[in-house]
Amino acid sequence: MRKLLLFIALAALLPIAAVADESARLAPAARPASIVLLDSGPYQLYQQMLQATARGLSEIGVIERGDVAVPSGTDDLEPMWQWLANHAGGRSLRFPVDGHYSLDWDTRSGAAVFDEIVERVKKRRDVDLVFCIGTTACRGLVERISSVPVIAYTSTNAVRAGIAASLEDSGRENVHAVVEPERFVRQMRIFYELFSFDRLGFVYPPRMANRYEVSAIADACKKLQVQFIGRPFDYTDNDPSGSFDRFFAQVKNLVEKDRVEAILLPFLPGTASTSRELARYLIEHKVFSYALSGSTPVRNGVLLGMDDSNINELGRFEAQVIEDVLAGKSPRSINQSYNPQRTVIVNLTTAMELGWQIPYDLLHTIGEVVKYHALD
Repeated sequence: MRKLLLFIALAALLPIAAVADESARLAPAARPASIVLLDSGPYQLYQQMLQATARGLSEIGVIERGDVAVPSGTDDLEPMWQWLANHAGGRSLRFPVDGHYSLDWDTRSGAAVFDEIVERVKKRRDVDLVFCIGTTACRGLVERISSVPVIAYTSTNAVRAGIAASLEDSGRENVHAVVEPERFVRQMRIFYELFSFDRLGFVYPPRMANRYEVSAIADACKKLQVQFIGRPFDYTDNDPSGSFDRFFAQVKNLVEKDRVEAILLPFLPGTASTSRELARYLIEHKVFSYALSGSTPVRNGVLLGMDDSNINELGRFEAQVIEDVLAGKSPRSINQSYNPQRTVIVNLTTAMELGWQIPYDLLHTIGEVVKYHALD
């Protein structure tokens, strides 16, 4: 079946500010700076973030090649890191083959990983800057490392997570923490502006409640006089089939018991086939759906979602931060307020099956049609 995907550009402005400081600058060196990476665990979004950052570094000339692919069949970042270690090139930045660390979502053994990185920074002294992805990874590193720059990315609000002191200031001389306030709340509001639903459902793993701003979304729904119904499910990394079954069971509870009109999907566990099964179910029950994790669920039948171009823009933002740090700027002095051009992708096949036609005047009100994209 041919699917048409409609891209709508949605913009929101955030204030931009920075606090300058001279004490945390990376000293110029004759050799390429050595970067290491710590992630909170295997996760497709983190893979996409590393890919987008590498692409951005290549575009601005920090490395020669940034065309690293996301591996199939695994959410681990290690294969991507090894590719960069062997192929990135350039005279400014190097990716050591032993430079990738992961907490593997295990908070109990995480302390040992943090200790290993701290020991390397202090004693081996072969690390010039640290890139961390994920709330747990970033929070742990910024609390433990002060002698080298730490570039922190987390999909949750860095201020609320305790990684940054405020929107304008990380609070630590060696730390830069990108902040995009109410990232998911704003997407919920976009969703609401399109459909004006009265009952909104949200299925999420409890451990990711902060990442997806569940409490903030609930508060925003209350102000909109929308009933918010959250249903947690047990997500296990090494059990995608069981995770999807538990996820789908809660979706069915929201639809058949709670009678929601619309549903937010943080991400879809399982496969492309199970994603299409979920999408078919929501279409049959006339429930509007919005994916917070990128365009892949939309390509598999979810009605709307955030387009992948957003992660590419964020990657360029982080790449520029790394370039500025390599040039000697203090991490704390670099603007950390991320001001994105939000782009939403719509599956027109799903829209037609739901009987939803995008109002022409609404397009002129909320944004601009960027392009159509056809899928076989």
